[in-house]
Amino acid sequence: MNLFRSHSRSLQALSVSACLLFPLLSVSAGQQSSPGIEPRTKNPKTITDKDVVKKLASHNWKKATWAVEEVMRRGPSMIPLLLKNKGNRQPFRGWGLGNPQAAQSMFSPTGNAKFDEGRVITLEIASLYLISALYYETLEFAQSPNLSDLSLPPGERDTLNTRELIEKAWTATEAWAITLAAGDIKSLRSKQQDPLKDSQVGFW
Repeated sequence: MNLFRSHSRSLQALSVSACLLFPLLSVSAGQQSSPGIEPRTKNPKTITDKDVVKKLASHNWKKATWAVEEVMRRGPSMIPLLLKNKGNRQPFRGWGLGNPQAAQSMFSPTGNAKFDEGRVITLEIASLYLISALYYETLEFAQSPNLSDLSLPPGERDTLNTRELIEKAWTATEAWAITLAAGDIKSLRSKQQDPLKDSQVGFW
């Protein structure tokens, strides 16, 4: 009889321990996030502007696209950080730059630098596009994040991000940013002074 009671008490103790331990294990497991999804604990308000711009370089297209949307949500204050992406030729793997209804091709990196040059959207191109998008207050101000030489007749313009066009775009955008720093973006909008004005370069 004593042996039976002792065995029963042992089973009860194990049952209580299991009940206490299971919720702890469940909470711990719940803190793990699924691959490719932002953890629930990361509220956009707790992510710095710098980290948002860094996410544009994410290999995860969802995170890169989220960064595009977050840049637009935060507004013109993001422009100084976007300017720092000048010369950054890392590929941009997100979506959202341009008119979603437009026919446009987004090339993934092939590993062939010569082939990829001008075709793959880089971080510096994405940043140039976003700066203009912040001015226009929409991501759909152009059909795509591809630069075009406006000095050529419409029928002769290519949509290829050549180094020459990129350098012209940066020269104009950096000069525009200096003007912005001395005033405000509303006054520039009222004067229709966009980042690429008078550069003979524009997004297609």
